[in-house]
Amino acid sequence: MRSVFVSYRRGDSEGQARALNFELVKLLGKDSVFMDVDSIALGQDFRNVLHQRLESCDLMLALIGPGWLDAKDAAGNRRLESATDLVRQEIAAALKRNIPVTPVLLQGAQMPPAERLPDDIKDLVYRNGFELGHSTWESDVNEMVKRLGLDKEPAAPAPGPVETGAKSAVLAASGPSKTSWVMATLAIIAIVVAVFFYRKAHEPNTGRESVRSLQQPASLQQPAGSSPQQFTGPPPQVPVGFGAITIANLKTRTIEVYEQSSSGDSPYVRGYAGTISPTTTTLQVPTGTYKLKFAKLFVQQVAVTSAPSPAILLGTIGLPNINRTVEVYEQSSSGDSAYVAGYAGTISPTATTLQVPVGTYKLKFANLFVQPVRVESGKTVIAQ
Repeated sequence: MRSVFVSYRRGDSEGQARALNFELVKLLGKDSVFMDVDSIALGQDFRNVLHQRLESCDLMLALIGPGWLDAKDAAGNRRLESATDLVRQEIAAALKRNIPVTPVLLQGAQMPPAERLPDDIKDLVYRNGFELGHSTWESDVNEMVKRLGLDKEPAAPAPGPVETGAKSAVLAASGPSKTSWVMATLAIIAIVVAVFFYRKAHEPNTGRESVRSLQQPASLQQPAGSSPQQFTGPPPQVPVGFGAITIANLKTRTIEVYEQSSSGDSPYVRGYAGTISPTTTTLQVPTGTYKLKFAKLFVQQVAVTSAPSPAILLGTIGLPNINRTVEVYEQSSSGDSAYVAGYAGTISPTATTLQVPVGTYKLKFANLFVQPVRVESGKTVIAQ
């Protein structure tokens, strides 16, 4: 039985990692899948456990979400630049052993460019990857498992002849008196069943006809001997209990939608309704109240009715001449890290604009904040 190591970055793909871990455990068994949260017991030295599993695993799945490449530590430095970054250490160890390492791209993430990776994991970009989508999660996971050959893992062995023999021995030990009693009981059951079906076959058919007439209105019943009618008319209408959320000018990011009462932690919690993306800017949902998730920033109390809803327009913060990564936070956020409430995303040399909801923000340069930055609907704020 082959073993799988699931590598992921917290704050980037922990929800997807847990969901994938669940599917793999069902297929391979818990001992054949390693994920740090579930596989390291309390009090154990995680460094030793990681080393042991990295030396013995047969393949690695490296989960890469939108924040994997530019994740920062508390000092504002990119985590991948540190030799002590656990994600970097995991992937480097697997590449050094030359076992299969599959980059698994999540939430529209792209394969990172080699020039932005440390030397010990640059070869990751040359490993054939696989993309898992939100709306196609189940089918995508099945396809990935198939391509990895994990669907061919042997199933648990069926009961062998020893077990059958043991059962026979028990029956034999029960003695002739018990066997006779069992045979008599079976005979009585057979007689009762035969009488039931005989009476059923000779009962009048009125009961069935009355049920059918209740299910099909008289106006739709066909006269005897007539050919079936073809019913025409307008297509069925969308139920009045549905509405839609539209972000008309969404161009650069994917927005998760949750029911207002949901925790909104990840797409695998109760209340997750779907995503809005640059390719699908409208999401149909049941009428109700929702919240939109921009990284760790929520737009609350979005009311959806069956009447057409006005489109939401985002604003944009732009830093056209930036040569470093800048974090963006809602004005009221502590801004301590990308894992706190109010974190809206990053602006970098490769993505010099960030779409955000209307509001007031602050830009974080290491531990220096530029504030306030006011964003209006449909407009771009250029911070020089």
